Amino acid sequence: MIALGGVLAVGLAVTVPGDRVRELESAAADLYQEFGVAANVVVGETSGDESRVVWARIGPIDGPVIVVLPAALDVPDPAREAFGEPLLGPCRAICEDGPLRAELADVAVLVPLLLPEWSAARSEGVDPAANFPARWDEARARFGSAAGPYPGAVPRVSALADGLLGEGRCAAVVVVGAEDERWLPGSLGAFCVERLGVSAFTATKAQGDLLAATRSAFSSLPRLALGAARWQRLGPKNWALDVELMNRGGTATAGERHVALRRAHGIDLAAHVRTPGVAWTASAVASPRRSALIVAPRGRNALRLVDLAPNRGLRVRLFFTGAEGAADAAPVVDLTATSARSPAERLRRLSP
Repeated sequence: MIALGGVLAVGLAVTVPGDRVRELESAAADLYQEFGVAANVVVGETSGDESRVVWARIGPIDGPVIVVLPAALDVPDPAREAFGEPLLGPCRAICEDGPLRAELADVAVLVPLLLPEWSAARSEGVDPAANFPARWDEARARFGSAAGPYPGAVPRVSALADGLLGEGRCAAVVVVGAEDERWLPGSLGAFCVERLGVSAFTATKAQGDLLAATRSAFSSLPRLALGAARWQRLGPKNWALDVELMNRGGTATAGERHVALRRAHGIDLAAHVRTPGVAWTASAVASPRRSALIVAPRGRNALRLVDLAPNRGLRVRLFFTGAEGAADAAPVVDLTATSARSPAERLRRLSP
């Protein structure tokens, strides 16, 4: 399903001409018809009254997000400058790449289509590339008034910063048009690395370079992996299921510096019991290097586990109990592990 023009509400600070709306709708419909990839247009929110960013999102709405951003913000239309046709540029290129399109089953790509109108900040000597809230004091000392009177003084900068900080599932960033990865103080790249706590990759405007950087971004994501399940019968009606949960990816499952991610810390392990009369009753957790298990409280539908650094793991034991009359009913269980920054990992129909 495609969610489009209806989200571009009247009265927002960003106004979109009717022909531009039709252009975006047509491009998103083409993506869906040709590749079967869901696409929608989203108006971002900001704490200020001046500016919002209009984003294109391709892929699932509930998975981790890779954000593709233009480096140059001091031009009338940064998205067109960086991508050519905003939706037909990076989104179409990613959809046309088979392996990347397959990733869109679990990971979304977010691209800014429209940013607030360019103000007089450049004529006043403020460089948006030095105005992001990341080591801004250092930027001010190094660049003087070009860093602005305060971080986020440029409306485009504050709108992008607000949008990125509010996206709790941001897992990696690709900056298009940046010269290198030596992120200067006050820059967009420094903001992504230091405030969001995510990996940031650079790409030129060439399509091949953009795809290579996007592949690197996908490869950097944390990847949850559930190891082989081991069942143990504890009595006529009781079973225990041991499983190891690992992070096989290149980054941690949450970024310490990301305000929104701190609110969404942890890995959720959910167990769906398919066998009538059998219930998930208790849980215990230990690191793979320790033999002792510690009882772990769980919520209504999932067990909340700590975040995992790359190549780190946990050993989890889940306990299941059958009701009276269900003594011989072996559990059949689906496990799903999720975190804000990693694709979901599933083991289906586990049974002794």
